[in-house]
Amino acid sequence: MMRRAGTRIVLSLALLTITGGAAIARPVIQFAGFAYSGAFNNIPNAYPYTDAVNVKTKNGERLLDRALNQRILKQRFDGFRLTDASLGRIHSNYPIALAFVLTRENVSTEQIGSAYKVVVTLSAQALLFNEKTKEVTADYPLGFQYVDLFTKKPTQDTLQNLVRALYLGHLRANIFREFVKRLRKVHLQAHYGNTIRVTDVSIRPLAKSVIPAAHLAGMKTFMADQFSADLSVRNRVPVLPYMAGEAIGNAIALRFANGEAFNLVLPKPDYDVRLTLAGFKKILYRQGSWGASWLYGAFVHVAVVEPLSGHVYMNGMVKQAAIKIVPASQKTVSNWPAFSETLSNLLDQLSLAIAHPTHHWARVHMGRGRDFRQLSAVNKVVHLCR
Repeated sequence: MMRRAGTRIVLSLALLTITGGAAIARPVIQFAGFAYSGAFNNIPNAYPYTDAVNVKTKNGERLLDRALNQRILKQRFDGFRLTDASLGRIHSNYPIALAFVLTRENVSTEQIGSAYKVVVTLSAQALLFNEKTKEVTADYPLGFQYVDLFTKKPTQDTLQNLVRALYLGHLRANIFREFVKRLRKVHLQAHYGNTIRVTDVSIRPLAKSVIPAAHLAGMKTFMADQFSADLSVRNRVPVLPYMAGEAIGNAIALRFANGEAFNLVLPKPDYDVRLTLAGFKKILYRQGSWGASWLYGAFVHVAVVEPLSGHVYMNGMVKQAAIKIVPASQKTVSNWPAFSETLSNLLDQLSLAIAHPTHHWARVHMGRGRDFRQLSAVNKVVHLCR
């Protein structure tokens, strides 16, 4: 019998408010349900495990839509009141709708000695939008990662059941539960500052050669979503959503589980963040009869620009390293999980450094202590966006 052991949950959520309006005591918000980001014909490719779970029930509802509705509509929130009015029924005083929007799904398996490590990553957004104008009003990105160990190589059915449990089961990790918990912290505001957004992510050939084909297609979205969430959490700042490949003319394509589909207008940011994944590097650190330890490095070029004036606040390379110990008993080593974890750590540590710039961090991770001035400049930009 297969046994799971050593589970770990990594969760991050960012409060991302975008546009303001008049403050209303407990405004009414319509719950629009479960939605996918992107075109309808791309859903089976972009979200294969979730799509397989989200079957039609006997009454014609999609399974995940029904489960999410049952969970969320019985909750009470201090900042607003949710109603189950269907899309198209506009509340006369506050025509705002809330959707759970899935933006990324990834399931990976790595053999470690005699065990198998499985990582399930689901990225989603609690997206608020105006039903009358089809404009985004607020966004709450949710990064959800579940790590598990198996004593036998998991089958496709095992992985499918694991993803199903993360939506519908009673594991310690449940993405719908986390969605509800974070919504309890939402408080609509009357006014917000400037806006910032990751507008471009590029990957250099050297980095592409390291990334497995199965991960390459979603890498840009992963980086943008990860940095947006980290930047907001570490700096308590609004961040507009990145929707590369799905945003045409500042419009976000959504497909709801009930068949509804439309585009939402995305406001133009006051500040652009441009990320370039430059490459990865692996260096032997120590070796002995016990095995070996390796340094895994990730390199990302970061630019923060005011598009209207062309003023550049940051333009430099950021690096991050992590050590991975490989025991002598481990016959095969998959490099990508270590590189991916190092990249995630880089984006998080950069967000923290923007919140609390130091000469030491700039010297270690950017190469020069004087690059502290770039971090300080972005820190000031972030304050203007609150």
